[in-house]
Amino acid sequence: MRRTAALFLLCILLAPLTAQAHCAAGPGERMAVADDYRAVLRFEPAAPAVGKPFRLYLAFCDPTGRPAAGRVTVSAEMPAHGHGMDYAPSVRAVGPGRYLAEGLLLHMPGLWRFAVDLHRPEGPPLRFTADHAQR
Repeated sequence: MRRTAALFLLCILLAPLTAQAHCAAGPGERMAVADDYRAVLRFEPAAPAVGKPFRLYLAFCDPTGRPAAGRVTVSAEMPAHGHGMDYAPSVRAVGPGRYLAEGLLLHMPGLWRFAVDLHRPEGPPLRFTADHAQR
């Protein structure tokens, strides 16, 4: 019984730390901020090739550092050319505040601006942007 109580107490004490780590950008990841919410974006592969499909992993946190959830949409455009991707990616939840976008493909080299929208159950959608130089 003591072991269970100690484990429960440890989980309660560590919960804020794991929630904060949810949106800490690591090597090869990008941080974006909107209204004190944070998003971490990670490309797989880290350097997508022109004309090759890739994935985008996303993690969202509210201002307290806890996972933020909602419907997520992802798009990308080339600001210098005024056009976007030729494909619409699919996005699915893979955990609390975590999502996977698949079916992304950048059809030409240059600067791409990713727009990730988090449509929360409460309040207006949040838009996170991150630039990616495609070579």
